[in-house]
Amino acid sequence: MEWRSVSTIRRLLSTGAHQASTGSGIASTNDEFVSDGPDDQSYMRGRWTDLKHMQDLDKSFELYPHNFRTTTTIPEFNSTYQCLGPGEHRPETCVSLAGRVNTIRRSGKSLVFLELKGDGAKVQIMCDRKSFSTDFDFLLHAGDASTSQSGARGIRRGDLIGVQGYVGRNQRGEVCCFGTDLTILAPCVRLLPKEHFGLRDADLRYRHRHLDLLANADSRNAFVRRAAVVRGVRGFLEARGFLEVETPVLSAAACGAAARPFVTRSQVLGSELFLRVAPELYLKRLVIGGIDRVYELGKCFRNEGVDATHNPEFTSVEAYMAYADYQDWMALTEELLGSLAVAVTGNTRVPCSHMQPPPATAGDGGRVELELGGPYRRLDFMESLASATGRTFPSPTELETPESLRFLADVAHAHGVRAEAVGGGTGTAGQLLDKLVGALVEPELVQPTFLMHQPLCMSPLAKEHRSIPGLAERFELFVARREIANSYSELNDPRVQRMRFQAQADQRAAGDGEAQ
Repeated sequence: MEWRSVSTIRRLLSTGAHQASTGSGIASTNDEFVSDGPDDQSYMRGRWTDLKHMQDLDKSFELYPHNFRTTTTIPEFNSTYQCLGPGEHRPETCVSLAGRVNTIRRSGKSLVFLELKGDGAKVQIMCDRKSFSTDFDFLLHAGDASTSQSGARGIRRGDLIGVQGYVGRNQRGEVCCFGTDLTILAPCVRLLPKEHFGLRDADLRYRHRHLDLLANADSRNAFVRRAAVVRGVRGFLEARGFLEVETPVLSAAACGAAARPFVTRSQVLGSELFLRVAPELYLKRLVIGGIDRVYELGKCFRNEGVDATHNPEFTSVEAYMAYADYQDWMALTEELLGSLAVAVTGNTRVPCSHMQPPPATAGDGGRVELELGGPYRRLDFMESLASATGRTFPSPTELETPESLRFLADVAHAHGVRAEAVGGGTGTAGQLLDKLVGALVEPELVQPTFLMHQPLCMSPLAKEHRSIPGLAERFELFVARREIANSYSELNDPRVQRMRFQAQADQRAAGDGEAQ
């Protein structure tokens, strides 16, 4: 096999939980949502009664129509008619809009103002009794219980409605739609959190994303930004000759990373299958086959812990570049993140709202601002541990000796760091080092930092450093205390690979569930 040096970059993207503020603007009991008004069940019963009254009043009233033809979206409407002058009306310009009712405000018995939301934008709908074909239609669709002879309430907050009308500016100078006909497309029969207070309970936001999107206007922006990041990653790599591929998600063996896999079973094959922890081996085969620059952006699955930064199911981008080493990937990673920052925010300085800023890193207003433009700080792995603990560590080539294991265990104990035991022991050297760095070094890595030259015992698939025995040509990129990329010069000597694979097999036999 011809010589190839390949590097990987992983975990650039994550579908873990988005940052959320704490506190609670809405209480929960199991899956029920309670606000300051009637409880949810009472509201739902009352709403269904109102809707039945509406159907009784008009037998042709269709509660869930099959479709509604729109002529424009709310963002397009707002953009198109900004040219209107103060107080200008255009009765000849008819439009059809659809969206969710955000607020309802009544002015006497003749005017109703609706705020309609859709596609991340809002528009005001002004409904004048005189603009409707009959008072009956107005009362049926937009009146309140006090003016309706049946007591039935029409449109309520949260309803999806269709609006037909004409364009103009109201007396406050806002572009709005003057409604002439309203159609309920899907009534909302459950209580919604009020937008003024938002949905602040983090657990509710993560478990009920639809409510988060309805109650918190900024939540949609996270989805928009993520889509922009995905487009940016693809564009960046493809502009540099990388080919995007899809590789199997199910495989007969768990491989590609040191992680516990999810296990399933094929009824047809009668055998166990594993959800991939990484697409690594399939991508390497493509490189061997002659695709020198290849990448995959897709799902990975790891049967491990769940917290604000880790999810069992996440999205990663993994890329391979023949004839390159980890230094090439550091340069490419800096360039990639800088270009993404500019594409998404227009600037390489990006605010990081989820962190409490250390005094030395706080920007204006107490915010942390991350500089993604590069060059990034380089930090040696073993030197960072020595600095954090004030201890002199064993030589990288001696980290797995019994004496070194006792030393690492003592350092961990002195700093209150617990490492997972393997086979009843104190943990492998790699586990102990990983726990120490995670507790003592990573929390200090706020600005983009390459943590470099990890010991070989932590990097079974990486090439040994060309001038420092026992260390790997590897880096992990940390931003805002989180690892977002991992890369190394790929080990391609089959003799050394076999020895390391055997060592991994021995660890797995000893009870290490994360060994490859």
